[in-house]
Amino acid sequence: MGWRVEKLITMMAGDKGGGIYTTIGVMPSAMPSNRVLRYCAFCVKEDEVRFGEMYWHRSHQVSGVLMCAKHEIPLTNSSATVVARQNKRHFIDIKSQISDSNSCELVDEKDGDHFIAIAKSVQKLLEYSWTSEGLSDIKHRYLNALKARKLATNSGSVRVREFIDAFRHFYGDDLLEKLNCEVDYYHADSWIMKLVRKPRASMHPVRHILLMRFLGMTPNQFFGQVETYHPFGNGPWLCLNPVANHYGETAITECKVTRDYKSPVPVGTFACNCGFIYSRKGTDATHDDKFKIGRIKEFGHVWDRELLRLKKEEKLNQRQISLRMKCDPTTVKNQLKRLEEGAVKKVHMFISSENERIKRRSNWLNLMESNPEMTKTDLRKIQPKDFTWLYKYDQQWLEENSPTLRRGQKYADKRVDWGKRDEELSKKVKLIIDEELSGKMKPIRICVSSIGKKVGRLALLQKHIEKLPLTMTVIETYAESIDDIQVRRVKWVANQLRAKRESLEDWKIIREAGLRKSHSQRVAEQIEVEVMCLK
Repeated sequence: MGWRVEKLITMMAGDKGGGIYTTIGVMPSAMPSNRVLRYCAFCVKEDEVRFGEMYWHRSHQVSGVLMCAKHEIPLTNSSATVVARQNKRHFIDIKSQISDSNSCELVDEKDGDHFIAIAKSVQKLLEYSWTSEGLSDIKHRYLNALKARKLATNSGSVRVREFIDAFRHFYGDDLLEKLNCEVDYYHADSWIMKLVRKPRASMHPVRHILLMRFLGMTPNQFFGQVETYHPFGNGPWLCLNPVANHYGETAITECKVTRDYKSPVPVGTFACNCGFIYSRKGTDATHDDKFKIGRIKEFGHVWDRELLRLKKEEKLNQRQISLRMKCDPTTVKNQLKRLEEGAVKKVHMFISSENERIKRRSNWLNLMESNPEMTKTDLRKIQPKDFTWLYKYDQQWLEENSPTLRRGQKYADKRVDWGKRDEELSKKVKLIIDEELSGKMKPIRICVSSIGKKVGRLALLQKHIEKLPLTMTVIETYAESIDDIQVRRVKWVANQLRAKRESLEDWKIIREAGLRKSHSQRVAEQIEVEVMCLK
């Protein structure tokens, strides 16, 4: 369940329902709201026969629903308004609203099937509930469907022009305009693009239904779709290594899909445990497409081993080998050359590596012999390149041929003289408090936080105040409450105004002292004293 659903349930269960329409996407969608209650002429008759009374159907009141899902006829507008009512909880008897003079919703015959499908989808959404992880999950389902219709790339980029053109052709501009759901590719933030891009806001449910229907799905089919679209089908896939004993079997569990750099078609790369890796373009439209190879990227160890066996053990020529391995003779020639060059390269690399090993070991041993008192860390600083090479390629030898680890000396425990620190700090705190109370600057409340910041020891006072009794005593002696600091500010402001020979008014003192209107009686009395003192 997405967080929006949980939020809606909480809002609906609470006393206040404000914000529900915004959360579900009704308010920001600009979908035309119904101005009157509506009913189906056939439904009310059936309800009276079946239940003995008529009632309003909630599915008929949804914005965008113009036809009855059951009888497939246009809905009738009653005279009961649903907007600008003084009492929104007023009971309206549907029987009193039925009249032959009531008008029906205007629906073009060519759009009838669309409006019937919308009505049925709304009915399903109201009757059933489907599990969804939220807007991101819904967007993921939309993209899967768009990929299947070639309206989005495999990486998830929507082909905007093709998508919008197909959507407008499917519904027609008249129907979209009637629902206030017009779309075009000139506005990147149109409602339909918001549904298939990173979700940032809710959207009206009918707009979701429009997109689902365009993609050929009902709500039931849409929310039942859990598989991710794959242009080459769902795995496992076939291994097409002709010399493997599992040739033609579904032995590949890994398929990486990329985009062709020349065209927008997907490219699938299939890698098997036998080392055979191949790729092909496009989607698998038919069963035979699964047996096609576009390009072989790696032949693998199984293929290489069989190639060498046919060449060395069975003494076959290149053409005979190509027939056995189902490839071109040129391929056999090139791959034999690759294996021979690779073998020579490995020998050269081995010899080169051994020479390098001997050189690095010798350098390290000579360094140790020249500096017998140094630790491994000290030696490493002198010759970092030798140490790094040996650590990477010859670690066991390096460990066996390095100075033994020395035990570190026990740290000398130099404890803090808290008594001395407390005495020094208490004196500094007293000087700061005296300066604060001198009246030379605008008053700041005396407390642990303000004093700690001024003395530069806030963390010390907060964490180790119990070890500083003298300092704490000084602070507690002069500590001020809210009323204390406000009274002191009133006095300071009054003195400042007197020094400037300005008039003392209540509002002026309150403003300069930074007081709220809700200050205490004690502060109000002090303001009165200061004002009366001048008079």
